[in-house]
Amino acid sequence: MRKMIYPAIVKQQETDLLQIRYPDFPGCFSTAASDAESFQVAGSWLREHITAIAEAGLPIPAPGKLSTIDLGVEESLIFVEVLRP
Repeated sequence: MRKMIYPAIVKQQETDLLQIRYPDFPGCFSTAASDAESFQVAGSWLREHITAIAEAGLPIPAPGKLSTIDLGVEESLIFVEVLRP
């Protein structure tokens, strides 16, 4: 297993939840109730998603370049460390 660090983008929603999206995994989102929980949820979700991709025999995307990430209004960038199979 290899340690990888992926970016995730967090944005406050009108429902008081935080939406987390993963630029290297298009169309994939999760939610959290607080800033602290967003780190926990993002790590857990990403580990599960990468495991499912690996078990399906599909290629796991490498972390993209930070220079390609455009943050919108009220979006924050966090980094998620995962062990990649």
